[in-house]
Amino acid sequence: MRTLVLLTWDERPGLEVLLPRLQQLRVDEMLCVDGGSQDGTRELLQDRGIRVLDQPRRGRGEAFRVGAAHARGDYLVYFSPDGNEDPNDIEKLFTALEGGADMAIASRFLPGARNEEDGQRWPLRKWVNLAFTWIANVLWNRGHWISDTINGFRGIRRQLFLSLDTRSMGYTIEY
Repeated sequence: MRTLVLLTWDERPGLEVLLPRLQQLRVDEMLCVDGGSQDGTRELLQDRGIRVLDQPRRGRGEAFRVGAAHARGDYLVYFSPDGNEDPNDIEKLFTALEGGADMAIASRFLPGARNEEDGQRWPLRKWVNLAFTWIANVLWNRGHWISDTINGFRGIRRQLFLSLDTRSMGYTIEY
């Protein structure tokens, strides 16, 4: 069973554009973890029949945990509708999980991908992300080389995520 977990915090403009596409995806469940939107995000989603969950504490790590705790699917894909992620990649992440991957991460650094700093003379954030990715691969990777360890646009098997007993509150959940 597939669950798409939307991570929102004042994302109404992006959702107004993306929701028609998201609702056409082959998913069994779509739910939202909201970090306290005040712009009508919650109401828009609820009007479309999407369950909206509150975060008891702030932080992206908390949003990942809330989504996993309340999802019914075996496979989770986390998606932020802020315009930085391509909804066409959601199916690819689910396919990787159904094909046996424990986790699949969308990459901003593979050929054909786009990073927000592409074209800048000194893309410092990109270089730091690549450095962290290299370190993680060298220290811990025993399988396929990961090209973007810090990207939160990812899919994971729900039971695996729950077994990790994560504690990170912020973006470090992605690393």
